[in-house]
Amino acid sequence: MPVLYYPTKLMLSKQADVLRVDYSYLNPEYEALDEKEQEAWFDSDVMASFEIAFRQRQYEKVTLIGKSLGTHDDHYNADRLEEVKSATEGTSLVVDGADHSLSS
Repeated sequence: MPVLYYPTKLMLSKQADVLRVDYSYLNPEYEALDEKEQEAWFDSDVMASFEIAFRQRQYEKVTLIGKSLGTHDDHYNADRLEEVKSATEGTSLVVDGADHSLSS
């Protein structure tokens, strides 16, 4: 069963639109890039996903649910998360110690 099966099912039961994005960076082309180029690739993929979602319609609320968005993700930045929460009046839940124990 996919790692995010239950959160997806919950959001669908609440009549939410769900955009599921599976990033796979285990390929030779990506791995051959230096860290800065990998980060640019990652950022480009993230922005493309959001652009596709927001082209469909305007949203008043957005919920992000993900695996490895916490302290074990190289792209996680606690200060940036606080900045986004403040700017959007949003909330967050980071599960401390979850590590990758949810991985399939």
